[in-house]
Amino acid sequence: MAYAGKVIESPDTRLVFLETAADTNGELLRLEQLVQANHAPVPEHVHGRQ
Repeated sequence: MAYAGKVIESPDTRLVFLETAADTNGELLRLEQLVQANHAPVPEHVHGRQ
């Protein structure tokens, strides 16, 4: 379960949850994604069930 401040890391990516549904009455999920400079571009996409 995501919560504000939770960090998920892999060798080349880091996600930091800034706001979650619990913080915004179900209105928003806001996170910061940090990717290594040499990482392949992440294609634009949608997580339809999240």
